[in-house]
Amino acid sequence: MRVLFLVFCFWASAATGGSVPDALSQASAERQRVGLPPLTMNSRLAAAAEAQARHMARSQRIGHRGTGGSSFAERIRATGYPLCHGAENVAGGQRDATAVTRAWMTSPAHRANILNPRLTDGAVAAVRDGRGRLWWAMVLAGPC
Repeated sequence: MRVLFLVFCFWASAATGGSVPDALSQASAERQRVGLPPLTMNSRLAAAAEAQARHMARSQRIGHRGTGGSSFAERIRATGYPLCHGAENVAGGQRDATAVTRAWMTSPAHRANILNPRLTDGAVAAVRDGRGRLWWAMVLAGPC
């Protein structure tokens, strides 16, 4: 059985109710509400987010362990990002950036990641599986 994966990282898509970067923008707005600077989109972190979103879509399982049992820190370091602080938010099934941001902001642990002042860079990826479900990964990091 072949499974089709569509990846949305940097462009607008009607299928996701806007652009995936809207989730990063919405997280940045939440940070600004509490006096923190917005997140800076980072292409290396986008690669790490995409890898995890793809893995979850393929395995049909939400989680922080990736391909080969990798951790989010291992995936970030593999991109060459100078990681000192990091976090990952994952989700599955939300239809658009607004819904996934709302879900993350109502979860204490995910909210804490988004509002962590040490985490200054970020990226979000969404992968649609063959059944049409979106799998989301947000990677947040701060360089050394």
